[in-house]
Amino acid sequence: MTRKIIVSATLKSLSMNDVTTSSQSYELQLALALSEIHSTTIISRVAVDDVRCRGLNLVALRSKPRGFGAAWNLTRELLREKPQGVQVISFGYDPHTVLPLILSRVRGAIAYAVVFDTHLGATERLAQPKRTLANAYFEMGRLLLRALSGLFVVTEDAEGIFKRLNTNTFRTRIGFDAEGAKQWAPPVSEEFRVIYAGALEVYNGIQQMMEGVILRNSDAPTRRIVLHLYGTGSLRSMVELYAMQYEAIVYHGVVEIAEVDAAVLRSNLAFNLRVLSHPVSVNAFPSKLIGLLGSGVPVATTAVLPSSLLSRYALIVTEVSAEGVRDALLRAEESYETLTEKAPQARSFIAEQYDWHVIASEMSNFMGGVSTAAA
Repeated sequence: MTRKIIVSATLKSLSMNDVTTSSQSYELQLALALSEIHSTTIISRVAVDDVRCRGLNLVALRSKPRGFGAAWNLTRELLREKPQGVQVISFGYDPHTVLPLILSRVRGAIAYAVVFDTHLGATERLAQPKRTLANAYFEMGRLLLRALSGLFVVTEDAEGIFKRLNTNTFRTRIGFDAEGAKQWAPPVSEEFRVIYAGALEVYNGIQQMMEGVILRNSDAPTRRIVLHLYGTGSLRSMVELYAMQYEAIVYHGVVEIAEVDAAVLRSNLAFNLRVLSHPVSVNAFPSKLIGLLGSGVPVATTAVLPSSLLSRYALIVTEVSAEGVRDALLRAEESYETLTEKAPQARSFIAEQYDWHVIASEMSNFMGGVSTAAA
């Protein structure tokens, strides 16, 4: 049986109850899906205890997620695992992660990186010269990807870009756990409850979202709309300020995924905005949108998936501006009965198209492993 090692800089346990970000959710669910096909071990830089659960092993390095010390600890653990023929998967292109993978490949491992995000969202808020230094650091990591066995990306645009670095690039997807998801039902409330859960960053239209809610409440005499925000990011201080000034803006901070899922089920509408012109959008896969559609909640979203597909199940926001958000809210209220009828129809589509077992099997086949997925 082929052995797989997943390198993680974020996972502290094997419990979904400890997951607080979409990246952690992706890494853990991919590992669980792969463990149903192959012997799978997660080497975690940040975990403090070794764990075994459902045939999946977690090895704790007990170190900082980045730095030369962490890179050395990872390299030593990878070599200790006798890498000959082992398939190693990491995430992103931090040089301190890519270099140990290259060394493991020299020793006979098959080394891949999953690239579903970009460093630009994190570095754009840095002042010079730190921004230039950070961009140079990550650009070096991108160039090191050439030396790996191959890459996984999640968008067509990213596939075109990264194939120029490493021709052995495969476009995959982020899955959805249909069995574990609870089904949404229209809530009974005096307020029209809207939810956003994710990174509080410029490219997610956070300020436009808040301004749009305020604008709609000032224009419309019907029941009040309240926006509930979950997550953190560079705009956290702005969100906290809006929450202090406006009763219609409620900020909950960072909570566990289970609490966010429960909040979604209490909401009338979920927002998933993205400034499509931002560089982050090139690599990013709409994992949160997939999760929202899979729950059956009505969603207002920008066209991060083909409009012909999204229009079947969701309300498309054509412009990420305060006026665009206000207009989307008004359309959602006017056609809410229709929206609540078509939104749940997305559940079966998402369950079929984003099945974790199928995705893990496809990735395994690409790396040269043996799939156990049903033919």
